[in-house]
Amino acid sequence: MSADEPPPPVEPDVPAPPVTARNAVRTTALLFVAGFAGSTVAAVLVGAGLVPPTSTSVSWWLGLVAAVDRVATTLAVVALAIALARLQGVSPTDLGLRRPPTGGLRREVNLVALTLVTGFVMSVVMVWGFGSRGYVFPSGGGALAMVAAGAMAGPIEEIALLAVPVTLHRLAGLPWGRTVAVMVVLRTVYHLYYGWAGLATALFAAVMLIAYRRTGRALPLVVGHSLWDLLGIASNYGSAGLRGLLVLLLLTGLTMLAVVDLVHWLGRRHPHRLDQVDQVDRVAPDVSP
Repeated sequence: MSADEPPPPVEPDVPAPPVTARNAVRTTALLFVAGFAGSTVAAVLVGAGLVPPTSTSVSWWLGLVAAVDRVATTLAVVALAIALARLQGVSPTDLGLRRPPTGGLRREVNLVALTLVTGFVMSVVMVWGFGSRGYVFPSGGGALAMVAAGAMAGPIEEIALLAVPVTLHRLAGLPWGRTVAVMVVLRTVYHLYYGWAGLATALFAAVMLIAYRRTGRALPLVVGHSLWDLLGIASNYGSAGLRGLLVLLLLTGLTMLAVVDLVHWLGRRHPHRLDQVDQVDRVAPDVSP
């Protein structure tokens, strides 16, 4: 291009398509059917006592197949959720799935800790409040399937049934109270294999919804959810001593995190006097001879 030729016109940014309430609801329904319809039917049948919870022993080959199936299903549903969000102008960054911003690591760790604390409280409510009969964990190859299920619980639930639906509902202008009610119900029904104790999972769902709305971060909720499920699975396959050790490590880690946050908060409210001196030294000119 010569110097006399005018520069090419700048193409204006194409605005993202508006998210409609109909598309937001349809996306939520589609993701629920794709990722949770089968498990919901099974959970209701088990919770009602119509079918046994699971086999007491599973072959290693069958367990491996079940584990691969769970991972593949999760990846497919998460990919579908992100693709449907992109079609409506919502990127993974909008969903809170990118790495944390600079200086935001403490908030990420706090969200993981919040997920673990909520899971612990939920378990207490299930056992002491509802008298949960627990879940029959299969032996043998069933352990592979359970570990895969625990690891994939965070991605499939916190992306396909939290980040994408909640973001679309909010962009569509749907009432927040209605969104909470719908999402809590959807996230509770496939846990009814615990019987009435499965209703305690509504507490976990509500806390995740509130945390996501206040922070817009889904990635630490994904990590925390999977970590909690894996801790629960490890404790069920281990001895009483291992369960006690896991609880002790969890409580110790959470206590240390709380102390660090308290110290950080106090430091912000009451700056160190030496920090003030350093600030004066940086501002005051050097008048020494």
